Amino acid sequence: GDFNRRGAAQVLVRAGFEWHTRRVGRTHHVWSFDHVLSRGLPGAWRAGAVREALSASDHRAVWARFGAA
Repeated sequence: GDFNRRGAAQVLVRAGFEWHTRRVGRTHHVWSFDHVLSRGLPGAWRAGAVREALSASDHRAVWARFGAA
């Protein structure tokens, strides 16, 4: 999600969510506001961020693929 708040993902991690995009880096200027989290999904996953938004957004999009090795 697009949380627009620093620290929001850590609150969800404390509630038992897994933070898949923790290491994608900043997604808006110098902040990391965009995250993918889940709870209770079994299996492997991959996550990342789009390198360049091509003026489509002021944020870099994040993505996660579940069931991927």
